[in-house]
Amino acid sequence: MQAFVIAEGEGAARADAVRGFYKLAAEGADPSAYPDVGVDRMASLAELTDAGSGAGGASAGTGSYSAGPGLAARFAAAVKDVIRAHQTPAGIASAEAALRLPAPAEIEEMAASLRKRYGL
Repeated sequence: MQAFVIAEGEGAARADAVRGFYKLAAEGADPSAYPDVGVDRMASLAELTDAGSGAGGASAGTGSYSAGPGLAARFAAAVKDVIRAHQTPAGIASAEAALRLPAPAEIEEMAASLRKRYGL
């Protein structure tokens, strides 16, 4: 299972873009093989909280959800702080030992595969 967080902007617009991505990327696949993205089920932190400029994050009179400068950066920093608070030196060392970055040739091979798949 995976999730992503929309810090700023409008959730419905982001959902529409994600839905379009899956439509293209999963063409011909069984619909149960990829997420069902509902535009009515997504919202940004700015839309859901008072983190933006004005109640609920909406800019006065615009209907545009702008969190002001830095909401995404503040959210990312808070997540990092929580993770750091739960790390131990042994845990960090274990994670570093298990880290395997792909070789440049592997990256090029995957990029070529994606270019071919999406006609780029």
